[in-house]
Amino acid sequence: MTVGANAASADEVLRMLSPGFVVEELPVELSNINNLRFSPSGQLTALGYNGRVYLLEDGDGDGLEDSFREYWNRDTLSVPVGMAWANEGLYVSSHGKVSLLKDTNGDGLAEEEQIVSQGWPPTDVASGGVDATAVTLDANGDLYFGIMCADYSNPYRIENDVARYDR
Repeated sequence: MTVGANAASADEVLRMLSPGFVVEELPVELSNINNLRFSPSGQLTALGYNGRVYLLEDGDGDGLEDSFREYWNRDTLSVPVGMAWANEGLYVSSHGKVSLLKDTNGDGLAEEEQIVSQGWPPTDVASGGVDATAVTLDANGDLYFGIMCADYSNPYRIENDVARYDR
């Protein structure tokens, strides 16, 4: 971002990393990516707000992913914002549900969505439908995910002097 008279030139790069860390831009064109995770086999996976999940691949062997395939491309995930790999597939949190995306035929791409959790009340604010957030698994394979606050500006959901907060 360039702002004001003292702004850096377009050729300058802002670096805010500890010594020894390097950032390289991957030569793939994907937009609205909000999560990156490595699969159990070590493949880099990207999750987009558009509900698509991408498997990134290093086609030329130089150590940088330069192409991708769609692991999930169906219109069933609305504003997904969390994912976690497990042996059984990829868990994704999205609006109104947490899903397990499964490769049922062994081709490396998911064909089936199994909803593993749903049924919580929707948020009260215009958050774009974001309610289920980060998802993770512990060492025993137990699944955890977060549900966003129903209303950031009114966390106890006070209405007519009565709290409607529901854990």
